[in-house]
Amino acid sequence: MFEWEHGSLGELAYGVRGVSYTPNQLQSFMSPETVILLRSNNIRGGKVNFENIQLIPSHIVSKDQLAQHKDIAVCMSNGSKALVGKSGRIERKEAPCTVGAFCSIFRPLPHADGKFVSYLLQSNAYRRHLDIILAGSAINNLKNSDVEAFPLEIPPKEEQRLIAHILDTLDTQIQKTEALIAKLEKVKEGLLHDLLTRGIDEHGQLRPSPEQAPALYKGSRLGLIPREWECIAIDEMAISTTLGTANRGAESSSKIKLIKMGNLNWENTLSLANIENISASKVQKNLFLHDADLLFNTRNTPELVGKTCSWKGEGSLFTFDNNILRIRFSEIANGHFVATYMGASLGKKRIGQLATGTTSVAAIYWRSLAKLEIPMPNPREQQRIMKKVSSAQNNVDILNDNLTSLYRFKSGIMDDLLTGRVRVTPLLEKVQATTPA
Repeated sequence: MFEWEHGSLGELAYGVRGVSYTPNQLQSFMSPETVILLRSNNIRGGKVNFENIQLIPSHIVSKDQLAQHKDIAVCMSNGSKALVGKSGRIERKEAPCTVGAFCSIFRPLPHADGKFVSYLLQSNAYRRHLDIILAGSAINNLKNSDVEAFPLEIPPKEEQRLIAHILDTLDTQIQKTEALIAKLEKVKEGLLHDLLTRGIDEHGQLRPSPEQAPALYKGSRLGLIPREWECIAIDEMAISTTLGTANRGAESSSKIKLIKMGNLNWENTLSLANIENISASKVQKNLFLHDADLLFNTRNTPELVGKTCSWKGEGSLFTFDNNILRIRFSEIANGHFVATYMGASLGKKRIGQLATGTTSVAAIYWRSLAKLEIPMPNPREQQRIMKKVSSAQNNVDILNDNLTSLYRFKSGIMDDLLTGRVRVTPLLEKVQATTPA
């Protein structure tokens, strides 16, 4: 390819191994001068963060080990093979910092663009290079020379800079989208709390708070609730409870999906991205899902037991396993509303108090869950509340879909740009034209 030269990463950057020291070295010399020590857990998403850092005396850090602005930290050793080689750009000019013994600093050479090198170390081709090196090894360790040997095509520095600029632009869009999602999640959390404690009146408005309008509320075993609401135990609303199937396995043609505890999330959300199939012959007919069925995770770790969600829509091709209890309700209870309450912070805290077991495995039995009381509005108000909740969740879901698309686009365009399959100049003009000011 024109003006690109075949070479290796070592022609763009060189590695400096992190600081190794003994506890005695830290205790024997109290230096007023300190250096920030970064570890592999500070490397995330192609960047380096400065959370949960340690300070070490500067005398045990060589001049070469002091990180420079736009150096790249790389994890060289980790118990998880997937985390070996992860990298992050160091963008800090103030306090001096270095990396620990299980990491290295890769320092761009003068003729290389540091951001371009950083993106090379995030590429799929680099990951494949490391997987070959680590294959068959029981010890997940890299040498600096392993990283430096990564083969690649090297563009001129100006083109490196333009490639990095395009990828930075995409990273900025990703960061803005992530920040907006975090903001909407906070708004949704506050709205959810208000909806589950104050509800919506017959005019479609959120009730004033108890402080603003005390006459609209009454005391209950669960504290103040709207006067129209009642505290009702789950077994008084349930018409059936069923544990899922213990069977597993599917023929290649099977279209029946098996929901497991890992598919359930808090806040009444369900992830179906990674779901296994099961043969129809292994599923009883009464174990298929209907709209508003509540799915409750009965066994898990103490932190995760009790995850709750409701099934939305028809589920003729979906069933659930025996770690999940399905609850169907009478007409007085909307399963979506009950699951929303149980998955929100209000219900989650109360459900956690029902768990029994060890520090690693916990269970919540029906005899305990059955007596859990829920503050319940009438069915019409339940529907009004769920409409508001669904609207707020839909806004978050749209942004999450956009974020997923951005990640996929970035992954694809990174490979194209970093290998030269797509040249940079026309793309740069397109990105500049579509980037908001």
